[in-house]
Amino acid sequence: MKDKVYPVLRKATFSYPANGLSKVQARNLSSNICKNWKENCKGLIESLSEISNLTNIKLVDNQFGRVEEEGFTAFVVDHPLIIAEYKNHKISIRNSIAVCYQESSTKIWTRSSLIDGIEINNKDFKELNKIYDLIANQCCNVGEKVFVKSYENKFKDTPSRIGNFTVFTFGISNSNIGKYLDLFDDIDLKFKELITNDKAAKNLFKTSYNELFGLKKLQPEETDNNYWLTDSTSFKDEEGSIEESNVLYNIRIEKNKIFAFGLGHDTSSDGALANISSLRIARYYAKEI
Repeated sequence: MKDKVYPVLRKATFSYPANGLSKVQARNLSSNICKNWKENCKGLIESLSEISNLTNIKLVDNQFGRVEEEGFTAFVVDHPLIIAEYKNHKISIRNSIAVCYQESSTKIWTRSSLIDGIEINNKDFKELNKIYDLIANQCCNVGEKVFVKSYENKFKDTPSRIGNFTVFTFGISNSNIGKYLDLFDDIDLKFKELITNDKAAKNLFKTSYNELFGLKKLQPEETDNNYWLTDSTSFKDEEGSIEESNVLYNIRIEKNKIFAFGLGHDTSSDGALANISSLRIARYYAKEI
């Protein structure tokens, strides 16, 4: 495959305070974390510098930490955007701490995305996938330490990690992918039905999920721990017109882990599809945990 792709990885670790948090406690705790955003970012950059061949790691100028209430479950601390380079590829990195209240767990999020797309046959492609995961793990670990330290200082107790959630989404320029994904406008269409009745579709999706995600075997049969869903996402194409495209997700659930592998047809100039869709899926599942 020589198609250009825009990979976006969002990863979160979940921490749950022993006695939960009230809305006021969550607001105050998030404010305290945000006050130390410069120190937090220093820790993020130092941790990222441990990754081999990741260079020119720096904060974007004129940005600062901020807190925003999201929905009715969390106060989100957004750290400034970080830009880094892996060989000739620029990577955008954002770390956030969603301090949740009531019955929800706190989520430490990291989002990594390429500023420019990459062709699948590029020799750096598979290495970049591994770098994405390293970035997510390093930043989530730093963010979790920041949250735990702040929580311990305030409440003299230690929250426990309960699991993690990974959303890995690819926007791809392959129009054949788009042709098949358009079929999912029929809400009754099941992935298993599509690839059973269309050999070309089966080969295309099998190859795509293998080359993009390293999933050597498709699991079209749906169970409680493995199923398929589509997300209809609106974005601007290269000419600035509003487009709508389906993104197909394979959801896989393991002990204390959730994975969402998404594939969509992207006609934007900046990888908007994967960025928007992955955020929608991340928010949808996060509010339930």
